[in-house]
Amino acid sequence: LAEHSAGQRVEAEHTAAVSEQLEEMRNLLERLNNDLDSQKAQLAGLQGTMEQRLQESTAQSAIRMREIASEMIDDAWAERSAELRAQLAEARRPGTEAAARSAALSGQL
Repeated sequence: LAEHSAGQRVEAEHTAAVSEQLEEMRNLLERLNNDLDSQKAQLAGLQGTMEQRLQESTAQSAIRMREIASEMIDDAWAERSAELRAQLAEARRPGTEAAARSAALSGQL
């Protein structure tokens, strides 16, 4: 009877130790799961920030491209205007054949 009681006591101690280890493992898994959820939320926040920065950068690039295009148009217009002014000045010079076309060129400016 004593041997049977001792066997039950050893088995109960073993069961208690295994139960304690299982509880520790369950707690560890729960902490790991919480950490993963927290990291997932942080990554989602970072993704949102990166997407916003990309959109802002794209918008800034589009604005700059429009500015450059406008500058190029202004430069081309200034160059063409200077050419027309030079032609007009030449046409207005007395004694030139182009003097007769002076009025036509004035209308182009």
